[in-house]
Amino acid sequence: MYFKNLLIIALLLITFTVNAESIHRGDSNGKTWYIAAYKNCNTENLLVCGNYYSKMIQVPIGMPMYNYYIEDCENGKGNKITKRNNDFNNPFTKCSTKEYNIKSGNCYYSPYSKRVTGKGSARKAKGIKRINGRCLVGGGWCPC
Repeated sequence: MYFKNLLIIALLLITFTVNAESIHRGDSNGKTWYIAAYKNCNTENLLVCGNYYSKMIQVPIGMPMYNYYIEDCENGKGNKITKRNNDFNNPFTKCSTKEYNIKSGNCYYSPYSKRVTGKGSARKAKGIKRINGRCLVGGGWCPC
C-alpha cells in the first residue's frame, strides 16, 4: 500500500511538472493570459488565450488522469480559436526565438487584434515572430 501511494504521488508530480512547461503564463494588472504553440510553430498555431484549465478523467485502473484545455484564443493570423492541450507546448521553449526591440504600448492577443493582454514597456525581449508591426513575446503581441 505504501509503495502504491508513493507511485501515485510521483506520477502526479511528473504530470504537474510536464504540464507546467507546456504553456507560457503571463499576467499584468490582475489579467492573466496563456501563450501556446499548438502542434508546431506555424503562425496559425501560435495561440494567445484567455483561459487554461484541467479536467480529471477516471481511467479503468483507478488512477486519475488529467486533460488540459485552453480556450478563448486568437492565433497569429487573428482567427478566434479553441484547442485542446494534448498537443500544445510552450512556444518560448519549443520554437526558435530571437531578440526583438519592443516599444512601449499595449500588447494584444494577435497581430491584428484590438483585445489587450496588458501594457508593455520599451525593452529587448525574446520573441517568436514579427507580424504587422507586433512581435510575439511573453506579454502577447507587442509593438516592435
